[in-house]
Amino acid sequence: MALETTHPPHINDLPAEVLLNVFCRLSPVDLRDVLLVCRRWNSVVLDKAAWSRAFDNRFRTGDVFASVTGSRLWVREYFGRVALLRVWAKAKSVARLYMLINGEYGLMDRVSTDFLHDRLLKFSHAHGTVSLCTLTLGKNQMYIPENHQFASTLAFDVNWNYLCVGTTHGEVYLKNLIIAVSSDFNRLSLTRLAAGSEPVVGLKINPQCDRHREWPDVVLVTQSGNVQFVTLGGKRVAQLHLHLSPFLVDTDFATSVVVVTDTNVFVIDFASKLVVHSFPHGWVLDAAPAACSVDLFGLDVVLGHETEFKVFHILGDAHTVAEGRLSLGTTILDGTLQDSDRPRDKEVAGGDGRLYALTLSDGSVGVFELRQARSPIAFKTWIMPFADDRTPQNIHVYTKVALNSSVIAIGALADWIHFYDAHSGHYLREGAKVSRKLTRNGMVPILYIRFAPDSASGVVVSGNVVQYFRYGDEALELRRRNAPQALDMSNKRAIKEHIKTQLEEYDELEQSRLDAEIRVDKFNGTAFDSEQEELRVALALSASTMDAQDEELERALALLREEVELSEQVEDWTGEWGSGVSEPSLQMGSSRTLKHAETEDEILQRVLRLSMLD
Repeated sequence: MALETTHPPHINDLPAEVLLNVFCRLSPVDLRDVLLVCRRWNSVVLDKAAWSRAFDNRFRTGDVFASVTGSRLWVREYFGRVALLRVWAKAKSVARLYMLINGEYGLMDRVSTDFLHDRLLKFSHAHGTVSLCTLTLGKNQMYIPENHQFASTLAFDVNWNYLCVGTTHGEVYLKNLIIAVSSDFNRLSLTRLAAGSEPVVGLKINPQCDRHREWPDVVLVTQSGNVQFVTLGGKRVAQLHLHLSPFLVDTDFATSVVVVTDTNVFVIDFASKLVVHSFPHGWVLDAAPAACSVDLFGLDVVLGHETEFKVFHILGDAHTVAEGRLSLGTTILDGTLQDSDRPRDKEVAGGDGRLYALTLSDGSVGVFELRQARSPIAFKTWIMPFADDRTPQNIHVYTKVALNSSVIAIGALADWIHFYDAHSGHYLREGAKVSRKLTRNGMVPILYIRFAPDSASGVVVSGNVVQYFRYGDEALELRRRNAPQALDMSNKRAIKEHIKTQLEEYDELEQSRLDAEIRVDKFNGTAFDSEQEELRVALALSASTMDAQDEELERALALLREEVELSEQVEDWTGEWGSGVSEPSLQMGSSRTLKHAETEDEILQRVLRLSMLD
């Protein structure tokens, strides 16, 4: 009987996923060198299937998942996801809290954020008012009062330049927010785009709208299903009659318009303004469903009603349906679509998926992959409400959710927010604490949570209180260095000292400004300390800027040289003949010398005048 030979275990005997887990702990430079070690390691690092399994084992992402970096390189996506999760879990948190003016009751129906330009906008449907401020610090707050035409508003949409509202009387108004900030032009900032007889129940305005082009920047739908395409100038480009009661209209103003009605879903081509596809969604609704969202980049529609939810994948004039059902005892309260501002690219590592979260009646949140959903839809992760001895009671109905490609935030009150891994459901950390000094009657429910698109930061709006938070970056400088402190208006001596200090600082600034102007004038040659300095500069400029084409100046200088030579000859002749020179000759020589001096003075004056003209 032959003896079996045994080989010692080798690193290449490990599965590819384990090798990738080891390789990913290296730096990118060392990982590049790993590719040169052997053929197996090179094939493992370049194998997309091995990377997909490694992602699923480490992050519980599945085959298709949302990308953090948007890169097609699996190595970069892996490093980016690990680094971002480490920041969310362990980095130092910094928060800034401020109060919104003219928002005493927190009745805000729309909150828009722009992290790139550091601005925040809120619109109150009940009052018809708009407020703007900086997002991080809450400064430069501007208030735009209401108009009486907004008293019967049913539908509205707002961007950073315009507010568009539809009323119960069928009228559509457009308000220019840029000129409405000024009280003198507030009345002139409102124009009427359309007038009809049916209530306007749905409306969308183009985020990049332009008043000067004949392009429909407003899409609205009436109660009977009349879809209209209107320009900012008030021109109706096209209209369609769906003859059903709509609940939602959404569009990207480039390719498609999606309208959800009480029984059907309609897809309209934006270019031709024609219905290209319609299908029943399976319910007969009396009101808008609890979860109703549209992924315009992938053209997926999500509807959730009571205990059922469906995902419709639309491709041209066809569609597929994926369905899911909740367990007994829970219903759907809300739905949240992952923040994304780029079209889908299937070549991105992970297939560029997109997450969707359902908020349930028991306070739990279920997350699933939207673009790859198949029946029956199973939650990728199911996060139960956080509970400890500090947990407030009966806050499930206030639950709000924010979702990005890696993290999900779940909160109900301003001081009760928790962050989780969106794919695995692992608990990361608790949100920053909120000071109670800005709240009047305890903590109020959260109205809005939003993440920044490219960093571990975000904003939370609770009533009229806003909290900006950030993890991992430099600490916020809450007060500028050497900033003046608040003045005690009750102390007259302090007021006088403050005024005196301000006047002295003003005098110093004025003196420094005058000194700077004098130095600039002196450097440019427009101001001089004395007349002699001015003459020297003029002569230097005339010598340095003399042009060969300046014939008149050249002739003057030549004449001057001839006179100088003639005077030298006369002096030499006088010195040579001495007393032999007759008196008339001397008189003639002296007169010639005087004439020469007068001519020289005239020439010099002429040269100076020409140099000053140059």
